[in-house]
Amino acid sequence: MCMSTVITHVVEESVYTTRFSVGAINKNHLVCNFSSTVSEGVVPTALASTMPHCVCSDTAAGAGEEVRVRLLCGSDRTCQLVAAGRIDAGAPIYTAPSGKVMALPSSAGTYWQIGFAVKAAAGNNDVFWAVLCVPRKIVVEQEL
Repeated sequence: MCMSTVITHVVEESVYTTRFSVGAINKNHLVCNFSSTVSEGVVPTALASTMPHCVCSDTAAGAGEEVRVRLLCGSDRTCQLVAAGRIDAGAPIYTAPSGKVMALPSSAGTYWQIGFAVKAAAGNNDVFWAVLCVPRKIVVEQEL
């Protein structure tokens, strides 16, 4: 007797989803993390050392607004991010304060690599294209 498995329901997960703003989100394409206090809430990462979870495509005037986010996971698609300074095309990108991203950090601290720049960013607040990857934690130590 041959037995077979029949799949009756397949759930397709998307890297895009909606969440709710915990407070104001003043710029599109900021790196955010999930709120520990608000169910389904997101907030721009305040510190470079905070583990990121998504990129918020929308802005929000205040708390409770529905916003579209893209989860950080490996993808062959590009997305837009906000630079904290100059970033060369092809460079790895890392978390920076205020939900922005930067090139390889030189200051001591904990950071998260979240992808690679597809196009260059000229400077602070420049919106540029990047390809995302699964976040990878790095620690930059102070020179002795």
